[in-house]
Amino acid sequence: MVMLMKPCYFQHRWTVVWHLIPSFHSSNIEPYSPRDFEAMTIELLNAIRVSYGKEPLTLNMAAATVSLNHSQSMVDRNYFAHINLEGLTPKDRLRAADVPFRNYGETLTAGVWTPMDVITVWMNSPAHREILLGDFNSAGLGLATGDASYGIYFTLNLILN
Repeated sequence: MVMLMKPCYFQHRWTVVWHLIPSFHSSNIEPYSPRDFEAMTIELLNAIRVSYGKEPLTLNMAAATVSLNHSQSMVDRNYFAHINLEGLTPKDRLRAADVPFRNYGETLTAGVWTPMDVITVWMNSPAHREILLGDFNSAGLGLATGDASYGIYFTLNLILN
């Protein structure tokens, strides 16, 4: 079993936002669950969105389930791609799960172990940053860990209802 750890120290361009969110502070390293990790990542993303003048995202449990299933598929089958091994795109997976949307976006990352690192990887990529700051109103994040190339995989589906 992989234990996710609360971070103690970070140095990067998003540090200011990190310090605005009291629930992320810890003087001790403590384990937390994958669902807590997902919630903290969304909370951090919302703080960044607000700092850019965007509305915060609400949690979309149906999109989170689609995200979790895709992350678990990548772990179980050891691949890293938006299109799964059956050829289904993010749009296909959302439709198959009856997630209503007018527009959607998907971001992936793997091999990073803190909420801040997930957000930093995405925000430092112009294409991912454009999706994160896009006109969406809800999101679902799913992470899965296992014995695959990167150890930990993240899928974030952003939805405009």
